[in-house]
Amino acid sequence: MDAVPLARLARHPAAVPARAPLSGNERLLQEASARVMRHPAGRIALVLHLSRLSPPAPRPHHIRVARVLLQDSAQRFGGQVVGLRNQDLVLIGAESGAANADQPHAPINLPATLARLFAADVPDPARLVSLWHLETEAAQLSAYIAERAADKPDEDAVADAAPESALSLAELQETLAHAPLPDLMVQQTGMLLDPDRNRPLAERLTPAFRELRLSLASLHLRPLVAQAVGDPYLYRHFSSALDLRLIQLLYDDLAKFGRITRPASAGLAALHIDLGLEAILSPAFARMSSLAQSAGVGLWVAVAFMPMCHDADLMQHARRILDLTGCALVLNRVDPLALAFVRQAALAPRLIKLVWSRHLAEIAAGSQAARALAAIDPARLALTGADSEQALTWAQSRGITLFQGPFLDQVQAASRMVHCHSATLCTLRQCEARASALGPSGRVGCANPGLLDSRFRAA
Repeated sequence: MDAVPLARLARHPAAVPARAPLSGNERLLQEASARVMRHPAGRIALVLHLSRLSPPAPRPHHIRVARVLLQDSAQRFGGQVVGLRNQDLVLIGAESGAANADQPHAPINLPATLARLFAADVPDPARLVSLWHLETEAAQLSAYIAERAADKPDEDAVADAAPESALSLAELQETLAHAPLPDLMVQQTGMLLDPDRNRPLAERLTPAFRELRLSLASLHLRPLVAQAVGDPYLYRHFSSALDLRLIQLLYDDLAKFGRITRPASAGLAALHIDLGLEAILSPAFARMSSLAQSAGVGLWVAVAFMPMCHDADLMQHARRILDLTGCALVLNRVDPLALAFVRQAALAPRLIKLVWSRHLAEIAAGSQAARALAAIDPARLALTGADSEQALTWAQSRGITLFQGPFLDQVQAASRMVHCHSATLCTLRQCEARASALGPSGRVGCANPGLLDSRFRAA
């Protein structure tokens, strides 16, 4: 096939042959670019490459926040925003002249804003945003449009999805108020890893804590509702409605020496729960934590780091309550950007749960995040979300020995299956899922349920 002359591309961006017929928003983008190219002077195309974010990103709130920024800029400066199947967002419009402080919302200034917003997920701004001046760089946009023809629809994409009715979220609120709580809870073990590499990995693991948390998977939510609840603040809203129910569940279990709290009562692994600040200040928490203290249960209470920062006074009051009730404070879900804001001296947390991502391994020596990480005693750090040996290697090189995440869940499941008399009836994934279930319905099919809890016993 003959090459298309560059001069022709500059006037007609759609001239690049597509790999497959364009449809949907990809065709809409092609048509928008063709219209703009009739008068390309002063026009730009900005692509926010959300498709380049590492899983679990892009999260639904990433897409919503980015869309708001781009739509606002498009409305102010005569542009158009298109969301594509691969979750990228494209803005085509006027660049509004040279960048200056008087036009912070101008499309030409958006790359710097977006780079700050997504720095935790894509530290390199050049990978996050492409900005092309269409008078001279139309070929780049044309090639990008042609590439999008090969993209497969993403069932989880919410870039252009119409919002679910408010009734759906109201129904979810009602369901959570009455659903059997154990069926909504899952558990995961935080493991202490012996640095001795001469022993098999499974033999080097000792339970340190058992985390209980909410999971909505069993409710089989409609896709858009599930995506909405993926927003951390909306998730916290629904979780907070269950905080008092969780506290009552633990109180009742402690009172009867039940299965949920028994391992912690025996001193085998601390019990780790996530609570909002208001729940910690409630009379129900005082009653439950007092009973836990009498039963010898090590109770670790995790507080989400960002909401804690929003109300420092309330956090200090909650901190005093935790001290009085003998509970340990855990700072939950701390990412590289948040490291610089951790104030150990003021909060004295028992544990800081650092969220694993490849960006941790990319922290530059001497950077603010690197200095903040070095200032934290490794004994107070746990790496959560550890999904590979790379995560363990990175953390161990910094003296971290406490881990939590899917990789360790798989190691424990594999170790159980080696010793299980019914292992041939199950898969590794089934064993892992049943061990994480708190309610009996999640363990249906296991012929050796006693072995599922063996990971709570110290080696």
